Amino acid sequence: MTTGSLRMVAILLALHAVFLSAFLLRLFGLVRPGHRLGLDTAPATVERYANPHANALLMVHGMGFAVFYWGLLSALSANRLAVGFIRPALSIAVVVLAIGLLSWAFLVFRSWRLLAELDRGHELCTEGPFGFVRHPIYLACDLLAIGTAIWVTTPAVLVGTALVIGGGDLRARAEERILLAAFGERYRDYMNRARRLIPGLY
Repeated sequence: MTTGSLRMVAILLALHAVFLSAFLLRLFGLVRPGHRLGLDTAPATVERYANPHANALLMVHGMGFAVFYWGLLSALSANRLAVGFIRPALSIAVVVLAIGLLSWAFLVFRSWRLLAELDRGHELCTEGPFGFVRHPIYLACDLLAIGTAIWVTTPAVLVGTALVIGGGDLRARAEERILLAAFGERYRDYMNRARRLIPGLY
């Protein structure tokens, strides 16, 4: 592996570290968005909504990431990377886009939960990236995997990418069911305005 290739690999891994760090910082409450007024909140009668399969869906999504990262690290250790400049540069650009989208979503989404559940006071966020897609955080995960697979195109990475995308889609659908139950027509109207994961398409 050339010095230039090593530098690109280091950049890619550093970007993955930034992406994962953003999740951990938000998960442990070290970074929280500011208070905003005028958002829809769950009705006062709502105690708690949760999808009964939330833990299983999280495990499926997590297994996708495990396969993906195992494939990535295996490919890097075996030096199974696409040569040239265009694919590595495109890969890094897509991963940077994923980081930007994730950060934007976390900055505006006060009621983020790791599992498909909500309780009294949960805010329905339709601002920022949520104005374009209903699940920008899952889209950011998809872009992270796809961006990496552009450069590191091995069977394990491709399978992991497919599992990340599929797991995110399943979790998105589970969340939509409980949001519909809690917010009713308000969420249905929002679903008509914003696509699930791909603006204007899906």
